[in-house]
Amino acid sequence: MSNARKLADNLPREGSTANRRLTINGAMDVFQRAVSASVTATTYHGPDQCRIILSGAGTYTITQASDAPTGFQKSLHINNTSTSSYSTSSNLNQLRFSPVEDQNCIQFNYGTSSAKQLTLQFWVKCTYADTFTVALVNHAAQRSNFQRFTIDSANTWQKVELTFVGDTGGSGFDNDNTLGLSVDVFLAGGSNYRGGSNPVNTWDTRSNNQSSYVTASTNFGSSTAHNIYFTGVQLEVGNVATPFEYTLFGDELVKCQRYLFVHQTDTDYDWAALSGYCNTTTNALSFYQFPVRMRASPTLTTTGSFQILDGFTSYTISSSSLSQSSPLSARVDVASSGLTVGRHIAVRNLGDSGAKLIFSAEI
Repeated sequence: MSNARKLADNLPREGSTANRRLTINGAMDVFQRAVSASVTATTYHGPDQCRIILSGAGTYTITQASDAPTGFQKSLHINNTSTSSYSTSSNLNQLRFSPVEDQNCIQFNYGTSSAKQLTLQFWVKCTYADTFTVALVNHAAQRSNFQRFTIDSANTWQKVELTFVGDTGGSGFDNDNTLGLSVDVFLAGGSNYRGGSNPVNTWDTRSNNQSSYVTASTNFGSSTAHNIYFTGVQLEVGNVATPFEYTLFGDELVKCQRYLFVHQTDTDYDWAALSGYCNTTTNALSFYQFPVRMRASPTLTTTGSFQILDGFTSYTISSSSLSQSSPLSARVDVASSGLTVGRHIAVRNLGDSGAKLIFSAEI
């Protein structure tokens, strides 16, 4: 077979050859929050657009790792640090990759006779052989479709390619920016998620499929020796797993910043975090303009230590809150004492290079 023919066989059967990867940060390159974190509950952490959903399922360290197959440099690493028996029916350990907004899913034509197939590919490595389930979930219609993949050899990178039939039943997606479709990988779960016999690659109501999400053997987290890695996650329209669509790092970062923007100062005592003015002797109004339009008005959390500079005097911040925000900008109220009304202020980190302002509009 000629090289031209081989290339043609790997091209999309429909749609554009550009921007075909629906998943963001599939190569796990962007990590705005932290390279590593220990978690015990549902959260986004590690590489952007990766969420772990936990319910009474132990403690895990989520890391952006440098272990990756050829063609990639980074991966999502889940390391179990405390065992879980999944003895409670609602126990769950689930990963969610790059949820897709409703308005970006309309092209699938779900709920019609023209519903399109979707193909998912990713690389995975696990420290032991096991069988896991990956589901596509239509959150607008509360329907899902699941398939299995098996780790054949421990500690070996392997590629998974799965094509999901289009959903001709149910209903389609809404034209808004809420959660439309997600890629959910089930690593383990209690009896609520086991024992079902629904057929694979078949769309059904999510509640009906739930009992089939975890196989009898799937038990990630039952040993502290369990580790699993993912990278190269690509979801696309059609029935062909085309070559992974690489993008420039800056372009991938901008896509991630629609959902999360983290301002982290580069040096100690960086004064450029926020600027504004004192509206009372105990409060200052500071303002932030986001580099891209976020999905929705974000929430704010902070880590580390900050202080106010009022002229040439510095004051310790007692609290900060997001008083007004839009997808484009935010006003942060910063509380202190002894401020001079009307004076310009700047907010800087208090000798803490790890201080962060975290604006989140995740779905």
